[in-house]
Amino acid sequence: MHGYIGVTANELDVIDTPVFQRLHNIKQLGMAYTVFPGATHTRFAHSLGVMQTIDKLVTSRGLRDHIPPSERKDLRMAALLHDVGHYPLSHVIEVVMTDHGKYEDGRHEANSAKVITKHLAQELNKNGFDPKELSQKILGKSEETLHNQLLASELDADRMDYLLRDAQNTGVRYGTHDIDRLVHSMRLDKEGRLAVYDKGMHAAEDYMIARYHMYGSVYSHKVVMGFAELVQHAYEILMKSGKVYSLKSLGTLDSNQLSSFDDNYLFSKLRSSQDRHLSDIVRMIMKREPLEVAFEANMMMQRGKASQLFYQVDLLKNTDQLSKVAKQSRVPRKWIFHSSTRTQLSRLQLPPPFDVGKAKSKEMTEAIHIVDDSGRSRPLVSETRSLAYYFKQLSLGTVRIYTSQKYSDRLKKLLSEKYSKFRK
Repeated sequence: MHGYIGVTANELDVIDTPVFQRLHNIKQLGMAYTVFPGATHTRFAHSLGVMQTIDKLVTSRGLRDHIPPSERKDLRMAALLHDVGHYPLSHVIEVVMTDHGKYEDGRHEANSAKVITKHLAQELNKNGFDPKELSQKILGKSEETLHNQLLASELDADRMDYLLRDAQNTGVRYGTHDIDRLVHSMRLDKEGRLAVYDKGMHAAEDYMIARYHMYGSVYSHKVVMGFAELVQHAYEILMKSGKVYSLKSLGTLDSNQLSSFDDNYLFSKLRSSQDRHLSDIVRMIMKREPLEVAFEANMMMQRGKASQLFYQVDLLKNTDQLSKVAKQSRVPRKWIFHSSTRTQLSRLQLPPPFDVGKAKSKEMTEAIHIVDDSGRSRPLVSETRSLAYYFKQLSLGTVRIYTSQKYSDRLKKLLSEKYSKFRK
C-alpha cells in the first residue's frame, strides 16, 4: 500500500522486541473477518504504515521547514508505537477493559503509554528516545501542538493509514482517498494549526466522507458487531472469574506475559473454558453462527436531534431495562445483547449560526481546517463550497438488540410491540 518502508537501526531494535512483535497476532479490525474474509490484517502492519505516513507528512513541502530532524525521529517512533498497547482483537476487548468507555485509563492509547514507559523504556533510552515524551505524544498531550495534531486529530497519520488499509483488506472501496494529494496539501496557518491548503480541499472532503462511509458499511456492520458482542460477553465472564487478564492485572505483567496477550491468548482461553454458556459462544464463533438482530433503530442525527425511537431503544443499555425485557419476553438475560455505535462527519459541531469563535478550543485544534495563501484558515465544515458544510450536523448512529436464533422470534415480537408507537 505504501510501497517500500525503510526503518532505521534504532527503530528496528524496537520492532524486534517481543512486546512489539505481539502486534503480528492482533487483528486490526477484530471480528470483521467473519464478514470480510480479507480483514485479517494486523496492528503490526498498521503501525509501520502510520510511521511511513507521518514521515511523508513531516517531509512534505508544506511542513518540512517546521519540523527539525530530531523531531522527525521522535515522531516516527511515536507513530510506530502508538498502538503497542492494543488489546486482543483491538477495539473488541478495549470495550470490556474500559467498561464500555467508563475508564479512560483503559483506552488503548493510555495502555500504549504504560507499555512504553514500563516495557520498552530500556530499549528506547538506549537508542536516544525519551519514553515519557513519546507517551505524551501518543496521548495527544505533547507540548508541541503540531505533534499532537499529526498523531491525534481529525486528520492524523493514524486515520490516513487505517482508512486505506481497511478498505484494501475488506475489499470495500469507500475508504479509499487521495493520501498523496492530502499530504502534498498540508500547511500551517498563521496560528500554527495544521491545515489543508485551499486547492487540496476536495481531497480533505473525500477523506472525511470516506471515513463516514467506512463506519456505516464496515466498522458497524450488523454481523461484525454481533460477533463482537459475543466475544465481549465471553471475556467479561472469564474476567470476573479471574481466568483472563483484567485492566488491573495488566499492570502486574512482565514483558514475557504481555507479549503473549494477543488474539491467540483470547481464543485459547475461550476454548479451554468448561462453562457451558461459553462453549455455546465458542461454537457460534467457530461455526460462524451470527446473532440475530431482534430490533434496530437508526439515529441519523441532524442539528443535535435524533429520532425518538433511537433514544428509546438506546435506553436498553441499562442493565435493569434489559432484565425487564428478558422477563417479559421469556428470553434468558444472558442471550440479550445491546449494541450502540455512533460517529459524525466532523468532530467540530459549530453552534448556530455556526460561529467559529464559540467552538471549543480542543475541537478547533482537532477539526480539519482549510488555509488560504494569506495563512488564514477556517474549519472545513464552514466552507460553503464543500459538501462537508451541508453535512456538518449529520451524525450516524445505530442501536441494535441482538439475541440467538433460538430466541429471535420471541424477542422480535415483544420489541416490535413495545416500540410500535415510536415508528409513527
